[in-house]
Amino acid sequence: MKKPYLIAEIGVNFYDTAKELGITPMEAAKMYVKNAKEADCDIVCFGHTHVYTDKTVRGVRLLNPGSIWHCRDATPPCYMVLELDGSEVYAER
Repeated sequence: MKKPYLIAEIGVNFYDTAKELGITPMEAAKMYVKNAKEADCDIVCFGHTHVYTDKTVRGVRLLNPGSIWHCRDATPPCYMVLELDGSEVYAER
């Protein structure tokens, strides 16, 4: 049975993790997905990258609110509204 919520304080991001481990940011993202699957989680919320993200990779939804000041992907500043309604998850930019 899936856990309804698992909260973990990570305090790092794909870019920092990649730099520290000598891997690409995509490899770091895959590592987070692998860890989430092992913990039986469906959603990973992360930050510090300043890039809005709402995508599903191998059944794990990756959510990042972006930045209200400066997005690193040249998109306008943004934030995320996250709504949990039972088993449904809604994320809005």
